[in-house]
Amino acid sequence: MFTSSIAPYGAAEELKTEETLPTPNTPYGISKFVAEKIHDKWQIVDKDKRELTIVRPGIVYGKGEHGNMTRLYKGQKKRYFFYAGRKDTIKACIYVKELVRFFKYRMIDNDFVGVDIYNCTFEPAYNIQQICETMQKATDMKRHIMLIPSWILMPAAYIFGPIGGKKLGIHPARVKKLMVSTNICGKKLAASDYKFHYSFEDTFRDWFEDCNREGLF
Repeated sequence: MFTSSIAPYGAAEELKTEETLPTPNTPYGISKFVAEKIHDKWQIVDKDKRELTIVRPGIVYGKGEHGNMTRLYKGQKKRYFFYAGRKDTIKACIYVKELVRFFKYRMIDNDFVGVDIYNCTFEPAYNIQQICETMQKATDMKRHIMLIPSWILMPAAYIFGPIGGKKLGIHPARVKKLMVSTNICGKKLAASDYKFHYSFEDTFRDWFEDCNREGLF
């Protein structure tokens, strides 16, 4: 089992399936794609006996993440999060417990000789508005989130970024990233024999319970 990333696909709005030609455009994405090829070579040495499953997860979230989803929750809770340019930016994601359950299904409960690649994301992938609304519902939070148009946001990022805006996420590179979708197709996983244990809303409720209903961290 090799845990890769969706980074090898590169940043673009187009839907990516497991058949999409990887075009990584960051050092991280390049390193993950190279690592995938190293594992491919390992499997070929004894291809009739060696199993290789490469997983490309979207945003992985859950207790102890301290990453994108944690920041998204805190931003809403403290009322400083806003939609950057659009509300329909797709952010493919997967709950960490669901991901581990899939690992177990592939590598412990069953034998799958050969090589296979899976995008590990909910299908269809959710957009930022759906994520925010589901997160709020699951954690008993009510917040109105403002939409700031890109024609306002980008000039502000160029002005305030160099003078401390980066600490608040107001930086051109950060703003551009927020407005670009991670549009990853999870149909192959959804069509497999693996059955999802959690609904999307359930994942946030479970995480909330893991944190004693004190927040998402």
